[in-house]
Amino acid sequence: MSLYSELICLKNNYADRIAFRTASGDEKSYEKFFQDVCKKASEFQSCSWKRMAVLAGTSYEWICYVYGALLNGKTVIVMDPLLPLDNLAALIKNTDAEIVWADEEDKKLRRMIEDVCHLEMNIFTMQEEEPEKTEDIIYEDGELICFTSGTSSQAKGVVIPIEALYTNSKNLAEQLVQNTDGIVYTPLPFYHLYADAKVLAFLYQGRTICLGNPRRLAQELAYFRPEVLLVVPTIAEFLLDNHFVNKEVKAIVVSGGKCEKSLEDKAAFQGIFVQNVYGSSETAGGIGLNLPGFSIDEMVPIKGVEIFWENENEIVLRTAGRMKEYYKKPEETREVLKEDKLITGDIGKRNANGTFTPLGRKNDVIAMKNGDKLYCNELDEELSNLDGVTEACVIYVDGKIIAVIVTDNANRTLAEETVKMYNKKQPYFRKLEEIWLREEALPRTRIGKMKRKETEEQYLRYKERQHE
Repeated sequence: MSLYSELICLKNNYADRIAFRTASGDEKSYEKFFQDVCKKASEFQSCSWKRMAVLAGTSYEWICYVYGALLNGKTVIVMDPLLPLDNLAALIKNTDAEIVWADEEDKKLRRMIEDVCHLEMNIFTMQEEEPEKTEDIIYEDGELICFTSGTSSQAKGVVIPIEALYTNSKNLAEQLVQNTDGIVYTPLPFYHLYADAKVLAFLYQGRTICLGNPRRLAQELAYFRPEVLLVVPTIAEFLLDNHFVNKEVKAIVVSGGKCEKSLEDKAAFQGIFVQNVYGSSETAGGIGLNLPGFSIDEMVPIKGVEIFWENENEIVLRTAGRMKEYYKKPEETREVLKEDKLITGDIGKRNANGTFTPLGRKNDVIAMKNGDKLYCNELDEELSNLDGVTEACVIYVDGKIIAVIVTDNANRTLAEETVKMYNKKQPYFRKLEEIWLREEALPRTRIGKMKRKETEEQYLRYKERQHE
């Protein structure tokens, strides 16, 4: 088994079927996709570099360049091109990239790469020429490096053998959205591994993937008329709340962030099934998912994943689809890879119906002074659903549970009253000892994950200003 053999199978199975479609009307068949990837592999074979950084979002070119390099056994480092330039420079240097590819010309970015990183920067180009002969190409599976959630140079580089990615995606394809075989729309950037893994899973199903732009969601949904949306929970909420979801949609696949029960309820009201895929970069994008008939928080393991429960219900896995290491971080690697198991750092619970429910990061479970445990994600969701509250989270500072409530000025009084009423009904160990009302949105990553530590820091600065 190799990436090359997997791509051949896709080509042979689906040939003239459309694999990718863009808003400009461009279409690429599975046959054409295979040819374009092999052409890039041929171009890269004569290159001396072994490690390339890719600064790009969602595009057909991204897939061809990245897969072409991976066919040559090269290491591809994928990163968010919108990060601050100093953070990008640090990530490029820390991962020992030898060349950089981007999807568009940016003078400031080029100057940083050439003057600070001392590397060559190239722009994606796809020329319509006859494909090169592929029989002389040496095919060897490469590795992908993506980054754990974070927007700074401190984010860990996760080294994923490409075999782990296509193995997980192939298994995921057997359980992913079985209630429709229609086209899929996604605006998600491929530098997030979970998006890349789900797109590959849909390709294993022979789907047509419509590649979109998050700034043009409503227009593109009206144009593509997809039956399946592949998005993060925050985008799904936005589309449902604003009635942008086209009537053909039968399923929404969400991943990459906390999925609230309210999202499932809103979608169900419109007859849409929400499938929540739970995973991480360390597991090549997949651990578990909910199946039809089960709630979004009632999950079964993805095929090939074996779950163990250790250290007070911490989720531990045995799976072939997992990372090789954190790049240049042997101590951190040893903390999560134990013999043939991977320590997720997530807490979960086993349900009576045989499913399991992830409860959040172990770091988001607060061991209180009285011995009780506070599951922050549960309180976040409960508070966010109260009248007048736009979004909310809890933090634990100096032994006190503090509710951080985002509300607009018109609903400020309502939010404060509903939070106080909620608090009266809580057991003693869940009592909120302070409410911080604010209009500024909570800090999140680009894919919507809560930055609880940064919220704590903002709260401390707020308290300092009050005492000045």
